Order: sequence, then structure tokens, then C-alpha cells
Amino acid sequence: KMNYFEEVPAIKYIISPFDSDKELTEEHETPVIVAEKATTIETLTVSDAVMKMDLHDLPALMFINRGNKKLNIVYYRKDGEEFKALGELSFRAKQLWQWVYVQGEIDFFQMSNLPLALRTELSKLYTLERASVSKELISQDETRKWLLKFPDNNEIETVFIPEKSRGTLCVSSQVGCTLTCSFCHTGTQPLVKNLSAQEILAQILYAKDNLQDWPASKEGRKLTNVVMMGMGEPLLNYENVSKALKIAMNHNGLDLSKRKITLSTSGIVPLIEQCGNELGVNLAISLHAVRDDLRNILVPINKRYPLKELLEACKNYPALNNSRRITFEYVMLKNVNDSKADAKELNSQLL
Repeated sequence: KMNYFEEVPAIKYIISPFDSDKELTEEHETPVIVAEKATTIETLTVSDAVMKMDLHDLPALMFINRGNKKLNIVYYRKDGEEFKALGELSFRAKQLWQWVYVQGEIDFFQMSNLPLALRTELSKLYTLERASVSKELISQDETRKWLLKFPDNNEIETVFIPEKSRGTLCVSSQVGCTLTCSFCHTGTQPLVKNLSAQEILAQILYAKDNLQDWPASKEGRKLTNVVMMGMGEPLLNYENVSKALKIAMNHNGLDLSKRKITLSTSGIVPLIEQCGNELGVNLAISLHAVRDDLRNILVPINKRYPLKELLEACKNYPALNNSRRITFEYVMLKNVNDSKADAKELNSQLL
């Protein structure tokens, strides 16, 4: 039994490469250890382990799971490979995808077109458990705000806003934020972590559960739009946001149109073009000032990417056309950015 530590000492072994063109003989049926190094095994959440693996371009990572204190390993597999490893054909991955993202199923044993043996094995190895709810608020107009808690005990806010013609879900991308925008409550919180693609999608899945909005393909669905306007700056967690939105837009799954997804950014200029090219979703800019000296205070990232660069990136946004326009968000702060001069300059900047 392993006691709980932030790190435990370990030995890393380096083995000689295997020549795949040669058959293994009995004499050489095991790899040769050519070196060993002292190392440590860290205590991490699963999402942090995946992020570390991505940052260091590792094929696999061993870690102590902060949630259950057990030794875990994460690794990459190509689509369908996990099912081949379980003795199943890769088309089972597509069947599982349909159950999770079309039907919203959370119990492997209810997936009736999967063999019972596979359902049993999946239930041993994985979980489809949803995020738990720490708090729910429902307003008179049926707007719903949820404080969702993940297995690592971090919490984020997700908000569903119903209207006559659509239902919009406001989704978070980070726990905390680094941008310290002066009018934003999340900006007063330190950045705790980037949400994984799984944790971003979990907000959509929970909302559909709560709204009884399954299957995803049904007519008259309640959740029609997604806005990345919750906690955090989406473009500072672009890789995970991108993965999540690509799954959300998949026609064989949640099937949300890119025209009904909006990503809001404070102005991370280098990633705006990439977002347009790869995702093609609607863009919203958290503007709030029309002069660099004021925006430097209200939205400090402006010091790095000033208005001229930001507006130029907007003009060149790949998904921009006559029917799809950029939304500019502007919080009016009394005696700060609400003068007639500000209004005229705003009109001048955007036209």
C-alpha cells in the first residue's frame, strides 16, 4: 500500500531500441537495459498529467492520481486502438461514440449493441460519471447557473440562458484566469488549471442531462448555442478548447453547428487566425475601451497586444463574411469608458 506523497522516488530505465525487422529469439526475448536514472513520480490530477504529457511530447506518463492516490499511467492511442487492445474491432469505438454523444448514456451496461463482455470490461476500466453540482441557481426567466465540481475538487461555473428562438450555454475553459481584467470577478482569482477537453465537454453533457435534451439529434433541442464566455481565457487553453469544440461540432455526435458557437477572447492575437482556420466558429472580442491607455488598465493583455494589432487580426479573421460578423463586447463603466467621446471613437474604430 502506497502512502500519499506529492512525489515518490523512482528509477527510470533506458532500454536499447528494438529492431522491428528482426525476429526475437529466446536469447534476446527481453530488451536490454542500457542505463538507469533516478527520478520521481509526481502526484497529479488526470487532466494535469495529460497536459504535462502534451507539453513535454511524451508518449506516456506514470503518476499518482491525486483523486484516488493510486499509481496511474496515461498514454496515447490511435482511434479504435483501445478496442483492439480489448479484443474488439475498431467499429466498436463508433458505437460507443454514438451512445455517449448522441444518446447521452452514462451506463455502459445500457449500451445494448455492445457485447456484454465488452460492457463489463469497459465498466471496470472507465467511468462516464458526470460532474457533480455544488450549487444551482434558477432565475425567474429560467436562466440556470450551475457550480460544477470535478473529481479533483476544482469548481467552475456554467450558465444556460433560454430564449424563445434558442438556448445558449455559457461554458468555462479555465479554473481561474491570468488576465486580471479589472471588472471581471474571475480575474481576481489565480489560475488554478486549464480545463481538459473532457471537462469542457462535461459542461455541455451535464446541461443536456439537466434539460432532458437527449438524444442530441432530436427535433426542437433546447441547447442550440454554445458561447465560450465563462471562466478563463479560451485562447490561453486553445488546444483543449479546440478538441472539445471539434467533438461538439461532429455531425455524428452532439452536432452543434459552428455558426452557433461563439468564442470570446480578450485579444490573444497570435491565436485568433488559427482559431478561424481550424474551427471557423464565431468570434467575440472583449473590447471595453477604445484607447490603449485605458484598455491597458481595464484589459491588461492590451499591453502585449494593443488595439491596432487586435483590430487588424479581427479584420483578417478567416471565418468573417457578410453573414457572419464579429461581436465586440463593451461593459459600460460609469465615468470610465461611457463618455460621448468614447462612443464616437468606438464608432470610428469599428466602421
